[in-house]
Amino acid sequence: MNNYSSFRKIKKVVLGAFLMGAVAIVKSAAADFSPRVNAYFDSRGMPTTSLTLSASKLPLKTDFFGFIDAYGGEKAKGLESVYGEFKLSRKVFGDIGVAVEHNQDFLKPFGVTRLGLSYEPRIVKDGFVGMTLYPFATEHDGAQVVLYGRKNFREGKYYVEGFFDYNFKPGTIVSELQLGRRLYKKLYGVVEVRHNGFMGKRARGVGLGLEWNF
Repeated sequence: MNNYSSFRKIKKVVLGAFLMGAVAIVKSAAADFSPRVNAYFDSRGMPTTSLTLSASKLPLKTDFFGFIDAYGGEKAKGLESVYGEFKLSRKVFGDIGVAVEHNQDFLKPFGVTRLGLSYEPRIVKDGFVGMTLYPFATEHDGAQVVLYGRKNFREGKYYVEGFFDYNFKPGTIVSELQLGRRLYKKLYGVVEVRHNGFMGKRARGVGLGLEWNF
C-alpha cells in the first residue's frame, strides 16, 4: 500500500472520530458545550457566516473545537469557500496534550489532517491562551504552529479573541483578531481584523458583524 492510500485511510478514521465526537457532544449532559453563530460584512466584498462549536469534559477526557466559515463570492457570484477546521485534543501531562485536526474547504475534493502537541497554560483569568504544534500533516502540507487565545472583560461584556497560524510550507500566515461587545443578552457586535496569506492581493480585510452565543 502506498503512502497516499495510507493517508486516505487515516483521514477516514479521523473524520469518523470527529463525527463520533459531535454525537458525544449532543449526548453528553456533562459536556461544557458552547456554540455560536456569526455573520459579517467583509471589506473585501466577501460576506461571511460562521458556526463555531467548542466542548470540554467529553468521553475519554477529550476536548473538541471546530468551526465552519462560508464565504460569499465577489459581486454575489455564490459561495467562494466553505472552510472548516475540527480539532480533538486530550491533556496527557499537566498542560501538555495531544491533538488531531482536520482542515478542509468543502468545495474542494480533499483536505489536510494534522497530528501534534498542544500546550495550554492556565495563566489567563476569564480566558485562555494556548499553542499547538503540528509537525505531521497529510497531503505533504508541511508543519504548522498555531497560537490562540481569548480574554473576557467586565464579566463578559467585552472580549478579545484571536489566533495566529504559521504554515512552514510555503511560509504563510493566517490570523484573525476579534473584538466583541455585548449588545443585548447573548447578542454581540463584533469587529474582526483578518489576514490570509493564501489569498494573495486580498490577504487583508476587516469584518464587521453580529454574533449570537447560544
